[in-house]
Amino acid sequence: MIVNWNIGQLANALKPLLTSSQQVHLSHILKTLDSYCKNKILETFLMKIGLKEERWGDEQLVEKLLDMMQQTGADFTLTFRQLAELEPSEMVSEIKLGEKWSLKRLSSHASWGCWLDQYRERLDKEAVDAGSLGMFEDERRRRMLNVNPIYVPRNWLLHEAIQDAEMDNFEKVRFLLDVMRNPYAVQPEAERRGFSAQPPQWAYALKISCSS
Repeated sequence: MIVNWNIGQLANALKPLLTSSQQVHLSHILKTLDSYCKNKILETFLMKIGLKEERWGDEQLVEKLLDMMQQTGADFTLTFRQLAELEPSEMVSEIKLGEKWSLKRLSSHASWGCWLDQYRERLDKEAVDAGSLGMFEDERRRRMLNVNPIYVPRNWLLHEAIQDAEMDNFEKVRFLLDVMRNPYAVQPEAERRGFSAQPPQWAYALKISCSS
């Protein structure tokens, strides 16, 4: 992971300033960093799919979801958001999936049905522990909606805002800033402008450099 390399370089820069005991402590941190980061990443993804605690098989569940997203071109942000917007029983409905464009794309994967069965089974286990299926489902969706934004500053939105700003029209810039102040709440005007819709076809040709 790039974070390990970055922290390793920071550690190298700090070593001349540290005492011997501090360097020993730093060495221990670096040795445990990889497992710590992996655990935190898994913890974050479990939150995004509505699971409160880690159990055996969860890492494979998350990895399979990410693989399917990559292979189908499903949207990273909206896949998690749209999972939060549906009840487990609705995730097999063609009608409901038709209303969720990223999940619809994800469901085209040959392993979608198998993954969904595993996901629903995993949710059922936590619901049993919670003692109430209805209460757990309400809590699951609430938790997921709180950690999965519906809006992010997408390249095509930024591109349009920058183009207008170069013509001294900052309306789209201001609107973007307003929307991103509360990216977890559905906003009617943002919906009208397509902020959570499938990107326009021209947007797929955008090339963005990380140096920008």
